[in-house]
Amino acid sequence: MAIVGIILVVVAQLFAGGLMISEEKLLGSYYLHPLKVVGWEGFWGCTIYLILLLIFQFITCGDKTICPHGRLEDTPQAFYEMGSNPGILLYGIGSILSIAFFNALGVSVTKFASAAQRSTIDTSRTLLIWGVFLLKPGEGREKFIWLELVGFVLLVLGTLVFNEILVIPILGFNKNTKDAIEARKALEDDREDIEDSYNGNMPTKKGKVAAEKEKLLDTDSEN
Repeated sequence: MAIVGIILVVVAQLFAGGLMISEEKLLGSYYLHPLKVVGWEGFWGCTIYLILLLIFQFITCGDKTICPHGRLEDTPQAFYEMGSNPGILLYGIGSILSIAFFNALGVSVTKFASAAQRSTIDTSRTLLIWGVFLLKPGEGREKFIWLELVGFVLLVLGTLVFNEILVIPILGFNKNTKDAIEARKALEDDREDIEDSYNGNMPTKKGKVAAEKEKLLDTDSEN
């Protein structure tokens, strides 16, 4: 079961990454308000899950740890537990509000920044939750493990480096960033402009603009 859980986590991360990239492309290509995007995502998510929920009511499951009532989903039992324990109901409402704000703000970050920056913020969320449960008193407190700290540090650093928020100036890591590539390209264009100007040709965009300006100046001087 542990292997299945790891596989499901990896698949979920792939879907989450694909969702962020799709949202960035959609919001960049069309004028859509982030709240409208979140609303439609929620609508279709609820619709799909309602259909699946009806199907899951009739799927039997023998594993008591996953299906304590013998079925994959037991909606009447869920409502009974929420009614008998207000704490569960409050946790449910809190989760709904939390996810709503998280999705709305996440899509806003994707629209006005990028999916890469959203993934960076998403990484900090995991670190924040871990820190809160380390400080949580009483039952449910997380036990501090050095290996987890190392893992979180590597996770955050990897995300920052991958998104080029943190640029490592050694081993050539700073030579293949987007800014470095654009700077090299601009330098090559400038060199081509200089060479073409010496040869009397200006095929590049900058060269053409310069040639047009020169023609206008010559025309004005003749008049």
